[in-house]
Amino acid sequence: MNSTLKIIDLLDAVRQTAPAKWRARCPAHGGKSASLAIADVDGRVLVKCFAGCATGDVLASLGLKFSDLFPQRLGEHKPMKRSPWPARDVLDLATREATVVAIVASDVLEGRSVSAADWARLAQATARLTSIGNGVCS
Repeated sequence: MNSTLKIIDLLDAVRQTAPAKWRARCPAHGGKSASLAIADVDGRVLVKCFAGCATGDVLASLGLKFSDLFPQRLGEHKPMKRSPWPARDVLDLATREATVVAIVASDVLEGRSVSAADWARLAQATARLTSIGNGVCS
C-alpha cells in the first residue's frame, strides 16, 4: 500500500475530489468540515489544512512523521564543491577563449592562412574551454 492510501485510511470523512486528490476532516483541530487536502504527486504525499493547522500537527495527530510523506529516499546529498574562482572570472575567461575560437574559425572559413602561433593559441583556448566545462579552470 502506498503512503497516500495509508494516510487516507487514518482520516475521517474522506472523499476523492479529483484523480490523486482528496479532502477530509483535519484530525489536528477536529473540525466538522473537510478542510484537509491530500494529494499524491509523483509518489509524495502533500497535505494542507485550509483551517491553518501546521502540517507537523496534522501528522502528529495521525502518529506520523514528515518522512512518512516521502517514502522513497532521494539519495545521498553531497554538498556542492565550491569553485575557487568567482563565477564572473570564469565567465570572462570563457568569453575570451570563445572569441579566440571564433576568430580562428572565421579565418579558416574565409580561406585565410592560420599561423602556427594562432593554431597553438586555438589549442590553448580549446583546452581552457574544456577545463571550464569539466569544472576546472586553468
